[in-house]
Amino acid sequence: MPSNIARIIGGPALVMYRGATFYTKGDIAVVEEIVPFNVATSRFGEETDKRLDQRQVTVRFTPAGEWENLGVLYPYRTALIGSLITPQRIAVEAINTTSDQLTATAHGLADGDLVLVEMSIGGAFPTLSAGALSDTTKYYVAKVDDDKLTLHPTYADAIADPPTNALNFTAQPTGTMYVDRDHPLTIWAFDGEKHVFHNAAVVGQPDIIGSAVATLFGEVQFEAFVRNGFDPTDENSIETVSFAALTDTSFDPDAILTVPFTAAWGATAPWDSFEARAGWRFRFPVRLESRGNDRIGNRTKRLVSASAFATAIPDGIDSSQLSTKLRIQGTGAHRGARLVGGDDLNVYGPDDEPYIRIYGARLRTGQRMFGAAVDRVGECEWYAARSFDAGVAEPLFYVGSEAPA
Repeated sequence: MPSNIARIIGGPALVMYRGATFYTKGDIAVVEEIVPFNVATSRFGEETDKRLDQRQVTVRFTPAGEWENLGVLYPYRTALIGSLITPQRIAVEAINTTSDQLTATAHGLADGDLVLVEMSIGGAFPTLSAGALSDTTKYYVAKVDDDKLTLHPTYADAIADPPTNALNFTAQPTGTMYVDRDHPLTIWAFDGEKHVFHNAAVVGQPDIIGSAVATLFGEVQFEAFVRNGFDPTDENSIETVSFAALTDTSFDPDAILTVPFTAAWGATAPWDSFEARAGWRFRFPVRLESRGNDRIGNRTKRLVSASAFATAIPDGIDSSQLSTKLRIQGTGAHRGARLVGGDDLNVYGPDDEPYIRIYGARLRTGQRMFGAAVDRVGECEWYAARSFDAGVAEPLFYVGSEAPA
């Protein structure tokens, strides 16, 4: 049968998320999966029929290597254990009942953004001149400035110039009011094909590769969920596809860093300044648990745990120095000993950029090698140990362009 070869569609794209634009080292993969469950009968077996259980959409790519947008790529460095990864809760600090403006410092919202509202436990919504607020009603934002906004019943009201029909507040809330927003992830191909996943969150923070001959990032993974306030049976509840010309001039190869790294672990030689034979690899795994309900299925995920690890072959370290740091025998080696109180592991490039710190680092594993073609000390792995200041948990790791305070 005849075919048109021009219909073989392909080509690169860029990714936009939370104000960041990512060029990628390789391909962008979008994996859409239907997870079924079986309906069983004795007569026809466990696969008599199949029904929809969950739908899952993941987006994976490796950033090109620009050392930027680190807060976007590593959202769980200081995140509260037990918090939902989406939607974002934005606290309303004050409501002006004359101008109907809500104060929410650095809210990050734009004209037309869809939001829901909620109250802290035991709180009561502010009253309106007509109707009442609801935590299941969709509202639309008009941005006044970086710290103030108004709420509107329709998208058209919010994007009008000037905005129209702002919700008219007549009293203050009791307790803290929150504005809840999703963060869309956009994959925009250079041929104009545009995919917007309306509610996305990072579910896999990228590794960092600290080497003079490699770009900095491993793969980052996102998951796209049903939009807050929507039902999965609604059109465009997860993704919207459109076509629009893309013009982008943000790419700068100078921002892709490939630099040598130096490490410092404590103040005692030789660990106070050493290098790695084949570079460093940092991992920042998190454990997330799905959260939803029986009618809809998974709606978001909850952060359950986070950790940080560094791996390298330390250069210039002998086996005795390694054994001393491992503490597998001698003082403090009893079963049940606390494995905290280590020195911060600092790994940094020239002029402290990039800068990676593993707080309270302790060695988890260390290898001693014996052979004609291997160094005596092999690969070692450090882990971050949580510390507390007046009962408040400190971060496990830091990534930035200068040494942390």
